[in-house]
Amino acid sequence: MILLSVIRIKMEKYGDAMKLRQKANAASPDNPEVQYQIGSIYYRENDSRYIAAYDRLFSLAGGKKKYPSRYKKVFILLAKHYQESGSYGRTLAILKTLDDRSQTFETHLLAAKAYYGLKEYDNAIDRFEKLSLNGDDKLMLCRAYVHTDRRQKAKSLLAELSVSGDYLSRAKRDPVLSGLARELESESAPKRQEPEKKEPEIKKEPAPKEKQPVRKSASDDEDEDEDDDR
Repeated sequence: MILLSVIRIKMEKYGDAMKLRQKANAASPDNPEVQYQIGSIYYRENDSRYIAAYDRLFSLAGGKKKYPSRYKKVFILLAKHYQESGSYGRTLAILKTLDDRSQTFETHLLAAKAYYGLKEYDNAIDRFEKLSLNGDDKLMLCRAYVHTDRRQKAKSLLAELSVSGDYLSRAKRDPVLSGLARELESESAPKRQEPEKKEPEIKKEPAPKEKQPVRKSASDDEDEDEDDDR
């Protein structure tokens, strides 16, 4: 019956496949493969009931040391769903069952965000700092720095983010980052230079004109000679 349902899924005959799965589920409700197939059909049809089926699969197989690798993809998908819906404890519970080889960039990022959501900021920072983050995730790391009194680190990272995008304006609207954003904006604003004060100009008085010697005329010389003869 499982094989028939797999064939129906590949043929995209999801209705027929689901009927077969439901019969198999009634006969063997604790069969992980049945839950996997049911969840896969719901997921392909964009039916939110896939979450319940995958949850059931996790409860049946998640605690085991070995299970098919295809289940790991399902568990990561399930962890992502719970992280986005705010069930951070459930997210971590699922991720912790994955072995080291199954850990990816996505799983580490999901764990970092889940720890942040649980307000375990030190654990979040430890994971964030090991990853190559995009701008939004760096903004979350900024908040984690502020929450743990690592103000200088938060300031440096926010300064880096402010070079591109609207991260500084977003930070100004953020209750955690607003004070830091205003401080950074104030420091980066060009300082207004006050005009230089000019010393009062001292006007120089014109130099006194030298008196030109009076040139004596010939007649004056003659008069002087006459006076001498006398």
